[in-house]
Amino acid sequence: MKSLLMRFRHDILRALPLIISGAVIAWCGFYLLFGASSVFVLRALKIQDAQLASSYDTLHKERAKVEDRVVRLRPDTLDWDMVEQQALEKLGPAPATQSLKM
Repeated sequence: MKSLLMRFRHDILRALPLIISGAVIAWCGFYLLFGASSVFVLRALKIQDAQLASSYDTLHKERAKVEDRVVRLRPDTLDWDMVEQQALEKLGPAPATQSLKM
């Protein structure tokens, strides 16, 4: 009986590094797939990054348009064609019967 216990103990001690390394590999694999920094989270972050970059580009273009319009409407750099265009958009075209005669 004592030799059986000694043999069992010897087998366990010999297999202990294998058991510990297997547990570490299983733990790392689990967190690689399902942890906070997992493959799935990384993929979701890449998709979110692409979406945010697209919306950033759209907003950047809109801001550039607004800045251009603001610069063109400042008193020192007033663009009369733009003023006329905005007046036509807001007020509508002038009726043909009320044309100015000189």
